[in-house]
Amino acid sequence: LDKMSTALPNALSAKYRNSFAYTTIKDRLPVILTKVIDTLHCSRCQFAGADNQQEGSIDCVRQAIGHLSELRYKLSTDKALTNIEDNLNDALMWNNSLSEYRSKYNLDPTWFTAPWLLCECYFYRKIWEIIHINLPIKDWDPFAKQKEQGWLSTYATVESLAKMFSEMMLSFCKCVSLEQAQLHIEEIVQFALWGNKCDLSLSCGEAVHEAKASDMLFLKKLEKFILINNMPALFSYLKQSCMKSNSTVDIILDNVGLELFADLCLADTLLQLKLASKVRFHAKSFPYFVSDTTEEDFLLTLNNLNNQQDSDVKQLSSRWSTFLKNGTFVLTKHTFWTSPYAYYEMRRIAPDLYEELEKSNLLIFKGDLNYRKLVGDLNWPPTTPFEQALIGFKPCPILALRTVKADTIAGLKPGQSEQLTATDPHWMISVRHDNKFSQFRIGLTNSLIHIYVANGVLKNFVLLFDNLKQLFGKIGKIECIRLRSCIPVNPKLPQRLVIIKKAESTHVNAYIRFVSKESVDKALELNGTQMQEHHLFVDRCIKRRQYDKKRAVFLGNLAFDIGEEEIYAHFTDCGEIDRIRVVRDRHNYIGKGFGFESYSVGLALKLNDSLLKNRKIRVTRIGKKSDEHRMKAKVVQRRNSSMNNVQQKMKRTTTFKKRNPAKVKNFSKKLKKQVSKKPAPTEDLKTFSNEIIKVLIQIGQSIFTTNR
Repeated sequence: LDKMSTALPNALSAKYRNSFAYTTIKDRLPVILTKVIDTLHCSRCQFAGADNQQEGSIDCVRQAIGHLSELRYKLSTDKALTNIEDNLNDALMWNNSLSEYRSKYNLDPTWFTAPWLLCECYFYRKIWEIIHINLPIKDWDPFAKQKEQGWLSTYATVESLAKMFSEMMLSFCKCVSLEQAQLHIEEIVQFALWGNKCDLSLSCGEAVHEAKASDMLFLKKLEKFILINNMPALFSYLKQSCMKSNSTVDIILDNVGLELFADLCLADTLLQLKLASKVRFHAKSFPYFVSDTTEEDFLLTLNNLNNQQDSDVKQLSSRWSTFLKNGTFVLTKHTFWTSPYAYYEMRRIAPDLYEELEKSNLLIFKGDLNYRKLVGDLNWPPTTPFEQALIGFKPCPILALRTVKADTIAGLKPGQSEQLTATDPHWMISVRHDNKFSQFRIGLTNSLIHIYVANGVLKNFVLLFDNLKQLFGKIGKIECIRLRSCIPVNPKLPQRLVIIKKAESTHVNAYIRFVSKESVDKALELNGTQMQEHHLFVDRCIKRRQYDKKRAVFLGNLAFDIGEEEIYAHFTDCGEIDRIRVVRDRHNYIGKGFGFESYSVGLALKLNDSLLKNRKIRVTRIGKKSDEHRMKAKVVQRRNSSMNNVQQKMKRTTTFKKRNPAKVKNFSKKLKKQVSKKPAPTEDLKTFSNEIIKVLIQIGQSIFTTNR
């Protein structure tokens, strides 16, 4: 290693202004520190109850805030990194690392000159020191609120993933050989990979059925972004390891929340397939990098899962808690994981941890920071072999699952980096800004390859999904199917989760995305096709549908709970029906009492005042006359709105009576006269509006004079 170190690349540092390290030290860390200060200030009452001495606790909070503000000043002004002053068991290791830097470079490390890895790790260790020295609650987590908010925002995806994984576990029981489970292994590994990035966009909200649902289709799309994929080598190694007894897999954790849940699913998969007999989870020893998993976060996650109502989530939580009690899951921590050292220094700095890892069958390193420490956080040429970038660190086989968030990488193919840079010069850090995934969010990004299917019925999600795929799959290749318009039991739940949890619904719409626009033209021919006793209405996905008004009628006084199929049956004798649309509330999808139909108008008009669900419905034409009626209604609405505004202004002038009663009285009379004046039927509305505006201007001038 000593010989190799002379030829090592430069460490990433904020002294390079075009680097992400500079952006982090200059912009990101001060913002994080400001949020910590704000959280501490808002939580000051929490510390007052800790030692029953309110005044003393408030003083402690003030001291802590003062030290945090001082840290922010030193960071922004590029001051030297000072020694750790607390008595925790890793203080000596930290101070030794700072002394080694001073001895090597004969300089004090500063925020914008020292290696990025040292500065960023020191930042979180210094915050922990300030908390430990000053606050009565020594283990207070300054990032707990942010972790909780992150958990709540991703819980819908957790439920979706729990349902998928529960179904996957059932399929594991049917697997005779490991090859039959290979597809599921790849899927779980990919979920663990994208867990810290994809959150709600990871799943399209569709339940998984035999790896056909949109969750899996979405993973197939994300495969294009996997730059280095060694799944074949991993699967080959797992096949060999499953022959061994008492095998152990170690997972070095990254983020809490959705990513931790995906890591637990991965660990459970390894156990079920007999690829491991024990899984050790390595957590951080203190709150680190905002959302990194500590031992407390791990236990709190299991407790939160157990308190949820979803049966799949509760079942998994109970299963994993049992594993933790009987030793199948082992939760551990070590101060080296929060040190500023790269992992090739582990044998020298933490030989006990290195010896423990040597006994493992597989090390799974999660996240970007663990990857940076694996490769020393050095500016490697992108084509450097990954094994070389490890600089001798290899206690056992290593699997690194990382989404690129820092400008260091190894193991790319020749020309791959140049091709990525030509597409996006900031591709190594743009994942932080959501640029990489915006085009793959399931939405109507290209209306030419989408169709809208209305009036589906949801009795069983899997059945409806398969029926749609079977019907439209004959026309062309389908990329994804998204179901919508299911009435939510809980309005806070997103549609993707509502579709899964809803047992049945009489009105469901769908968006189908094809590979080619030619398939869309063929799909329109299936308009009116009957499926599950419902007639499907197929149309293009456009902002405003163009239709022939001469062939359309307006339906009024409809029942609020009416469905398209009931209207279809009522008007079926009037001729071929092209489309039925019931206007519904966007939040609860309940009908608003009116709708539109497109078919033979002459016969349909004869059903005016006919009974439909015990209500007399109105059937009128959609044409020039109805357009005129709607325009007149809008004019009256605007006029009434203008008059109401004038009356409101008149009420406000009463507050100035004490100051200038004479002027207010005169204007009040003029306003009453103007408001009571009714325009003649032939009077131009524009003239009337102009008169009102003049009066409002006079009122404003009067108020201004009175105030002054």
